[in-house]
Amino acid sequence: MKRAIVFAGGGSKGSYEFGAWSALRDLGQSFDIATGTSIGSINAGFYVQDDYEAAKEMWSTLSVDKIFATPVKLERSITALADQMDLIRPFLKSYINKKGADITPFIENLNGYANEDKFFSSEVDFGLVAVAFPSLIPIEVTKSQIKRGYFAKWIQASCACFPVFPTCEIDGKSYIDGGYYDNLPIATAFRLGAEEVVAIDLNTVSAHEAYAVNPFVKLIKPSRDLGAFMDFDREKLDANIRLGYNDTMKAFGKYYGNVYTFMGSPETLSQIDRLSRDFTYQLTKAETYTLKEKQRLFQRNAVNAPCTRRLTEYSGKASPEMRDFLIAAIEITAKQLLYPDDLLYSFESVFQRLRLDAYPIKKELEAGLAEGITAFASLRRDRTKEKEHRLIELKRSENDYEEIIAAVLLNELFKMVDTDLN
Repeated sequence: MKRAIVFAGGGSKGSYEFGAWSALRDLGQSFDIATGTSIGSINAGFYVQDDYEAAKEMWSTLSVDKIFATPVKLERSITALADQMDLIRPFLKSYINKKGADITPFIENLNGYANEDKFFSSEVDFGLVAVAFPSLIPIEVTKSQIKRGYFAKWIQASCACFPVFPTCEIDGKSYIDGGYYDNLPIATAFRLGAEEVVAIDLNTVSAHEAYAVNPFVKLIKPSRDLGAFMDFDREKLDANIRLGYNDTMKAFGKYYGNVYTFMGSPETLSQIDRLSRDFTYQLTKAETYTLKEKQRLFQRNAVNAPCTRRLTEYSGKASPEMRDFLIAAIEITAKQLLYPDDLLYSFESVFQRLRLDAYPIKKELEAGLAEGITAFASLRRDRTKEKEHRLIELKRSENDYEEIIAAVLLNELFKMVDTDLN
């Protein structure tokens, strides 16, 4: 059975794809076909060449000066651009003269990494997408169509994100970024004979959502926004590499979580399942309990199950299981307490941290739901005192429900320890 790996376009966000590829290597996954668009065509090229170490070097050292001759940081912030006026003037002058930025460093690096001997001798097939300009007719270029001496040139064509990059000229014809047509060339992989596809997208909403439910496609996409496509900040690139690794491990059932990432031994997972049942049952009871102190939370009939609906929404699943509810509750509580979401946690470590942080309100949690919710709300406010702006994003009602979820979860975590001690 022929298997394909597909890399999406997205500029500097392609670091996420390298993280995903790293995870696939650790999982022992191999592929017969690699396709890509724009930065995805570069990662696909590395895969065909079997040049993981070269790809690692590129993504570990990539910076804006390896892309542009005048290294302006093309960030979303107007203030950030204003701070670079000394660089912007020569950048714009070159931009006008070349009908796009001066990408000489990018071309030089691309030519240095493109190894035609490895590419053409590899048994892995290859395909990329570009768009003819100005006709805007999409073209698909496969390995069998690429002549020697043209490999790097066709990748440059697929990467020509006009008007930031200039058009790419090949044999008297102009081409621009393939992302204008198909940013995630899954169809190209199937046309090359793939029977199973692993596709790595770079947006939280996929370019091809329909493939998410296709039985022949495993679609991996970011669990959070990866940032701007021309953001070459080193910390951002490294964070996206870690996220790509973690999301891929989750996609293959090795790690757990939605935005956060957890791992656990078989023994721990057995404990998780018991905790999941206890937590879900107690939350169900909480949703039927009228709180005089917080009567405004339950203005509608309890069958609306606001906390369950919130957990279902957060899990992203139409019919979540009890373990999904528990993991969603852990993440919601961790988010309220401002735990970093780009780390790998063991379930044991996150439980221990939650219990430690909630220990000052343990008595209130044990006293009853109303007392527990009030105490957790106070704890959360103390933890977020210097970052109140982050709470503005939450609707008041949603925030209330999340406090209930957190209070029930924390109480169950303390019960778990007490049970183990007895």
